[in-house]
Amino acid sequence: MLSNVATEYKLNSPEDWDNWENELLNQARANDLLPILQGTEKPIKKPVQPKEHVRTLLNRPSTMNEDTVDGCAEQRARNDFNLCLNNYKMEFSECEVQHRDIDKIFEWMKQTVCHSYLKTCVYVTRSWKEAYNNLKAQVGQGSREIQQHIQDDYNQHMKPFRGTPRDPETWIVKWEEIMLQGSKKFMFFTQDTEDWASQFLRTIRPLDEVWVMSFEHSINPKIDDGSLTYKDLSNSFRRPIPQLYIKQ
Repeated sequence: MLSNVATEYKLNSPEDWDNWENELLNQARANDLLPILQGTEKPIKKPVQPKEHVRTLLNRPSTMNEDTVDGCAEQRARNDFNLCLNNYKMEFSECEVQHRDIDKIFEWMKQTVCHSYLKTCVYVTRSWKEAYNNLKAQVGQGSREIQQHIQDDYNQHMKPFRGTPRDPETWIVKWEEIMLQGSKKFMFFTQDTEDWASQFLRTIRPLDEVWVMSFEHSINPKIDDGSLTYKDLSNSFRRPIPQLYIKQ
């Protein structure tokens, strides 16, 4: 499973970080390891094997009553030991499974990270958690800068029209590109259909208030059920543009 996934996700640059990190977190979550990776829990420690009970009263002359008492104590000790042994076996099995799952994910990390990041972030530690934190500090920081650039582009692009744009197709294509870039990085402005559709409508409203109201009415059903995609919206806007320009 992990070997197949390794071919789909590669961390070669900050632009890859969001998809790669999302897959890593999904794998950790699926194996109940996410709290360990995020530092809110510690991994299971290897349990200590219990020592078998040893009778301390050996070869000592005893009465029948003493033999009976010693026999009961011996049986209780053996029962206690067996209980401890069973608990040890369960804890050892849990520890073994958890460490095996961690090793698998750590191996996936090594297979999907480029050589330069391996040298500076992964090979410098034997801990998958430390390797992740190293990558987050080095590569994730670059990803945040990219996200800020995308957000700035979006904010600039979505300013309300001042009159009719010279080339509406160029504006639409640029909007599609920004939405695609933001979607790949799971950015907030791409996640809520009603929010980004409303922002789109606010931007184009100065074109023609009545026409935009009619356009909004036509896409409202898809906004309400969450089925509207940004491609649907841009294509729906493209079709009537020639008529709108003729009208003006």
